[in-house]
Amino acid sequence: MSYTKYETKRNDTWERKEGASVEGVYARKRTVTTENGESTLYTIEKKGGKEIDLWGTKMLDDFFTNMVIGTDVQIKYIGKKKTAKGGKTYHDYELGYNKDTAPAKDVVDVAKETFDM
Repeated sequence: MSYTKYETKRNDTWERKEGASVEGVYARKRTVTTENGESTLYTIEKKGGKEIDLWGTKMLDDFFTNMVIGTDVQIKYIGKKKTAKGGKTYHDYELGYNKDTAPAKDVVDVAKETFDM
């Protein structure tokens, strides 16, 4: 029996710089374990097929919670801001999506229905 060697593919990680933006198709979400605990990575497929990963933040997590995989999204990093109450620092973004490209159902739901999972 012959085995094919598996090559780990790592995407570039989006750098949060003021004014930086990324747009493309929301491809997937995964949870990874880091030295600081569990964290979420969101993958965006840009035009041309290149994928880029975004580390989750509270604001991004809230945005992607309601997003269906396959939707066109646009994310622009505004910078760090302080909350009105308490003065805690957070990452601020301008977030948008194209509702015309949003699939009616998530691919996971379609797979579950298709394969009686």
